[in-house]
Amino acid sequence: MSTTTHDYIKLATYAVNIFASDGKLNAHEFDQLMTIALRDGIVDDDEKRVLTNILNKVRVEEISNDLQVKITQVREKYNF
Repeated sequence: MSTTTHDYIKLATYAVNIFASDGKLNAHEFDQLMTIALRDGIVDDDEKRVLTNILNKVRVEEISNDLQVKITQVREKYNF
């Protein structure tokens, strides 16, 4: 777990903005979340917890099939 950066806080803050704007996650926003999470090259436990909470709020019927596949791949790759 990274103690010098608090990217999980940045993830949570970014998520608030995502859901406050239109309540939906799009591919660009997901990419931004992953950029924040991977800034230090790893997805630590705090980041996994926040990403899990964010993605659990996403309604499958509101995202594209491509984004759904991408989310599944990332969850499998980083184990969250």
